[in-house]
Amino acid sequence: MRIYTRMLGTDDGQWANPALPCCILCGTRIECDENARDFFSQVPGLEPNSVRYKILPEGELHSMLAEGKCQWKSAYRAIVKPLDGPPIISGASYRHRSFGVRGGYTMAVPRRQDTVILAKGIIHPRGEFLWFKEPEQDPSLVEGAQIGWPIHESCWMMADKCFRREFIENNIELFMHALDEEHRRKRADRGINGPIDRESGNWGFLQRDPMYIPELRQLAQMGLEKYQSSTVAQMNQSTYKGAMTASAFRISPGSFSRLPLDIAMEIAGYLSGPDLRRLIIAAQWKFPSIYWKRRIPAVIFELYEVLARRDIDWQHVGLEYDRLMERTNGIHHRLRLADYLSRIHASCHNNLGEVFLEEGQFITYVDL
Repeated sequence: MRIYTRMLGTDDGQWANPALPCCILCGTRIECDENARDFFSQVPGLEPNSVRYKILPEGELHSMLAEGKCQWKSAYRAIVKPLDGPPIISGASYRHRSFGVRGGYTMAVPRRQDTVILAKGIIHPRGEFLWFKEPEQDPSLVEGAQIGWPIHESCWMMADKCFRREFIENNIELFMHALDEEHRRKRADRGINGPIDRESGNWGFLQRDPMYIPELRQLAQMGLEKYQSSTVAQMNQSTYKGAMTASAFRISPGSFSRLPLDIAMEIAGYLSGPDLRRLIIAAQWKFPSIYWKRRIPAVIFELYEVLARRDIDWQHVGLEYDRLMERTNGIHHRLRLADYLSRIHASCHNNLGEVFLEEGQFITYVDL
């Protein structure tokens, strides 16, 4: 079964060239992993000189992605619209150098949603795969074409977190329609603004896995262990005299430390990064956990899933999260995807006549 894709890549890996398969959600390529042999050698039963393919439960692939054992941009699935039935969500597979090279590029996805099939070559279990090949910019122009939308497995897991899979399965045609609308919007934006500059910070964060972010797991574990940094401990020293800004301006506790808590929190709401941390340390402010939970977006689910206990030092966690936001990691990519998914979610519910979610609500802040 052939599938032609509407999600079209570009020479630079973003949105518009029909010669490249790209993720319908994040817009970057479904990449070919040149080092797939090393990855496969770590999969029990898929070592060199062993079987040609292996069928796994999807949880095993997710564990390998979380541990960084494979290239996140090479693991993918697809939403497929067969000629003779309703759309389906496929299982997951892995793209590599020798995985389908007939007539340009050939990609494939397992038929069963809960299945992962890792194939070392172009030989696949008969009847288990749906194939798609040679994407066309307008599938309607290709007689008999099957239509599909490839999705990085990590991006799919983000959609599953934001939507819940049951909603997508029960409203899959609406979901596909919303994806197509958003895709057209992205293509139009790219036509006006051009591709993302590879030298920019935006390009850098698009290369990071939006789902499995080691720094967030480490921060969650740190918070769980009630870790106290030296700077937080320093705030409680009687000899503490303040903090120095980047421009060598000293902030002393002085009148800042005597401000009412609500005013202090309002001031902090206008700051981020080093300025926020220095002022909080200098003024020796201690904000309640509810303040920090409102600063950390709901899609940073690692923190809320792990740090549900009331005795966690949320100020330390919040300041460390703010520090992570200054670095190149997958957090910015996740926030971008969450904003994108909220528009798709709103479109689906508007088409259902139910307005449950406004644009951007996936990245709103937890009100606890």
